[in-house]
Amino acid sequence: MHESLRWLTGLLLVLFSLALPAQESGDDALPFVQIQRVDDLRALGERARREGKIILMEIEASDCPYCRKLEEEILKPMLRSGDYDGNTLIVQLEIDGYGDLTDWNGGRTTPADFARRHGVFVTPTLLFLDADGREVSKRIVGINSVDYFGAYVDDALAEGRKRMRQTQSALNDIQREQP
Repeated sequence: MHESLRWLTGLLLVLFSLALPAQESGDDALPFVQIQRVDDLRALGERARREGKIILMEIEASDCPYCRKLEEEILKPMLRSGDYDGNTLIVQLEIDGYGDLTDWNGGRTTPADFARRHGVFVTPTLLFLDADGREVSKRIVGINSVDYFGAYVDDALAEGRKRMRQTQSALNDIQREQP
């Protein structure tokens, strides 16, 4: 009986070790990236203006499995690629996060109130914003398949950058016309 118990214990250890997820190691490990959490929108806007970048903001919730899917399958690979470093700030705002948030105008609000005022009721929601917090492209609400999702994000970023260039060009024209 004692021998049977030892055999069963050994079998269980083997089965449990097979069930554990593999550790990332060696050359196959992806570099660690973290999506910047935003708590000061005014500072974010100033940075976007200074660097001439569009803001891609993920509105997410702490208990949202679809948010994790979006982050792991789309946003983190975007950060790892480096392809967006020169023109996009990728940030996230946790809708159920604690603490205050500095709004675009420097006032204080909460993440939930910010989301409510911007009409965000579903997570994840991707907003494409200019330096003043205005939406410059159609938002993307939810995710169910990642098959074409990256292309949708790229299209929204391209549309947002185009609108930002048009707005800047119009402002430059107005400034040139003034005496």
